[in-house]
Amino acid sequence: MQHFFNTTHWTEHPALRVLVLAWLAAAAQTPDAAWVWAACLVLGLVAASQWPDAAPPSPQPELDSPATPLLAKRRSDAARPRVTSSPKAPPLLKAHRDLVTGLSTREHLHATAEAWQQDLRAANQSVCVLQLSLDGITDVSQRYGHEAGNQLRLQVAKRLRQLVRAEDKVVRLSDAEFALLVSCAAEEVNTLSRSLAKRVVQEVQRPLAFRTLSNLHLSCSVGAAQWPLHAEQLDKALQHAGSALAQARSSGRGQTRQYAPTGEAVAA
Repeated sequence: MQHFFNTTHWTEHPALRVLVLAWLAAAAQTPDAAWVWAACLVLGLVAASQWPDAAPPSPQPELDSPATPLLAKRRSDAARPRVTSSPKAPPLLKAHRDLVTGLSTREHLHATAEAWQQDLRAANQSVCVLQLSLDGITDVSQRYGHEAGNQLRLQVAKRLRQLVRAEDKVVRLSDAEFALLVSCAAEEVNTLSRSLAKRVVQEVQRPLAFRTLSNLHLSCSVGAAQWPLHAEQLDKALQHAGSALAQARSSGRGQTRQYAPTGEAVAA
């Protein structure tokens, strides 16, 4: 009996329903069938009044976690380690690599010149020092944009790099100025200085390209000096090449000049 009433409502038990249906089927065949149906109706009403169906419990809404009191929140914030941005690293004093062309910079040349000079002296080598300035690069930048000017600078840098060996130095000095420092035997430096200056002019004058434009033209002026013939330090020899370059530019585009100790540069 205990198992019989374990259901939610005893009238819902399957066995009881089968017995009731069987009894109704048998009673319906008797002459007093109407009284049987009336008794079933009364029994159903009494059962419903004494054991009403319990409505299923409504789901309880989930309660949010209680809000953290303001004082506790402040204490929590105070206990939490404060994250501060790390101090910025000091910027490099000088960049040793040009971002546009990938060439060495003047600062890098200055930082490595002394050690290179020692190696050159030990090998009894001289250096041909060329300084060149691009003509027309500003016009290209103004007409086609800054990116076009940088692309042409990059192409010129690659051509200059291909003119010399890996151990030689190609430097971007400023916006439109470059330098080449090429080592050679002392007896060859004068000849190399003249021939290399002409090759530089020829390479720069070859057509350059930018996107769909494949026939852009630049020119350059070149000043040349020799180390250690014209100066004991490479930095000073580069200054002499710059003086010769200034005289070459004053003579027109595409000119080359060789430094002379007398102050009047000669055609290279």
